[in-house]
Amino acid sequence: MPAALAHPNGALAAVRGSVPVLQDTPSPPHRTNLGIEMRLKGTTSEQADDKTMKTSLIDYFNAIFDEWAQQAVRAAGFPAAKPEQQDRIPDSVKIKIAQLWQSQICYPDTQPARFRILDGKRGGPYKWFSYFKSNQTIYPNWEYFVQVAAFHDLVCDYGYPRQWLQFEYNESVKPVSLSVDIGILFPDGRKAFVEVKERRDQWQVLLTGLHPLGRQGVDLNSSDRGNDPLRKAKYIVAGRPAFFVGYYPDSFEVYKVACSAKNRFTLKPAALPQAQEFHH
Repeated sequence: MPAALAHPNGALAAVRGSVPVLQDTPSPPHRTNLGIEMRLKGTTSEQADDKTMKTSLIDYFNAIFDEWAQQAVRAAGFPAAKPEQQDRIPDSVKIKIAQLWQSQICYPDTQPARFRILDGKRGGPYKWFSYFKSNQTIYPNWEYFVQVAAFHDLVCDYGYPRQWLQFEYNESVKPVSLSVDIGILFPDGRKAFVEVKERRDQWQVLLTGLHPLGRQGVDLNSSDRGNDPLRKAKYIVAGRPAFFVGYYPDSFEVYKVACSAKNRFTLKPAALPQAQEFHH
């Protein structure tokens, strides 16, 4: 376990001295190893019963968020107030991000207030904040925080090797260009699309809109501007995932996808396979 997390009473002092600094290159830190998934899985279950340890992880996240926010102000190019959390990031999400940051599976990019993640494609960088010069405001990209937590849960709860996962998965199946929050590429050739929402009600609105589109069939050439259900329906028909998955803090909702003629599809409740199922 990282030293900063081992001494809860001195957590903030340790954290402020251990926030990863910007690197000369965006390559992953050398001390990350391929066995980190199992170590994280073990520490997650231990921390579930340890209020003090949870508090130290939350303190750690709050410290690095403050550092990211200060970096964003310096990088904005216009005078702006430091962005605050506004109580929108659940403690459970903070804990998961803190774990990935400590293990350096999620790590800083060379550009301020941006991050990369050790997934199957090593893409990025991704922005923690968005900048609006018109009103001189910096806003946190709230959904990204939940998206990193989803990545954590796929690794720790399902045991998926990071190489199976693609953060911001992209695929082109003409005429559709797919952009999925997290893609899971299983070793048997199947795939799953994970759609991340900040809140459960947002996921329910999307799911409610998907079912009738699946019954009537999807026009892949139709404009989906401002129409999230249609956009995701096109992703389902064009990308043919085995599973379409919703994630909001601490919860997955999994549906098995069945596509049929005339670009129709159905979504039936299912369960994602655990990683060990592929080793039998």
